[in-house]
Amino acid sequence: MMEENEEVVEAQSVEPEKKPNNMMAIGAIVVVAIAVLGYALLNRTGSSEEQREATQENQTVQDNSMADSNTTPAVEGASSSATSVVTENGVTTVSMEAGSFYFKPNKITVKKGDKVKVVITSKDMMHNFNIDELKVKSALVKVGETSTVEFIADKVGSFEFYCSVGQHRKNGQVGTLMVTE
Repeated sequence: MMEENEEVVEAQSVEPEKKPNNMMAIGAIVVVAIAVLGYALLNRTGSSEEQREATQENQTVQDNSMADSNTTPAVEGASSSATSVVTENGVTTVSMEAGSFYFKPNKITVKKGDKVKVVITSKDMMHNFNIDELKVKSALVKVGETSTVEFIADKVGSFEFYCSVGQHRKNGQVGTLMVTE
C-alpha cells in the first residue's frame, strides 16, 4: 500500500506554470526610452551649435559691412560689445575673450607689416595665445585676468592661433589670423 501512495504523490506533483517575466519587458522599455531621449538631446545640441554659428556669421557680416577696410582690420566671430579692434598710432589692438575652448573673436584680418597687440582676457580656467609661424606666445592668463602680446604681422598668409593649455587646442580653442598685402 505504501507503494501506491508514493505513486499517487508522484503523479500529483506538477511543476508550476511559468509566468512571463515582466521585469525583462520593463527593462527593455526603459532602455528604449533612454536611447530615444539621448538621440533627441544630441539633435537638439547640434541645432544649438548650428544656430550659434549662424548668429556668428550674421554678426561677422554686420561687423565687416560697418568696417572701413582701409583702416580697420576685419574681425569675425565677435560682437561689438564683447571685443574691439582699434588701430591707433600704427598699432592694431584686438581685445580678445578666451573661454572654455573658444576665442572671441576667432578670425582676425590685418595687413602685412601691421603691429598687432592682442589683449587676452580669460573668462574661465587658464589660457594663452600662440601663433607658431609668427613666433607668438603669450603668458598664461588666469580666470578674470588679462595679458597682452604684441607682434609684427610680417608674413602674408593664414595662420592658426590657439591655446596650448592642456587639450584646449584639440577641443577647438583655435582661430585664424589672416595677413593680407
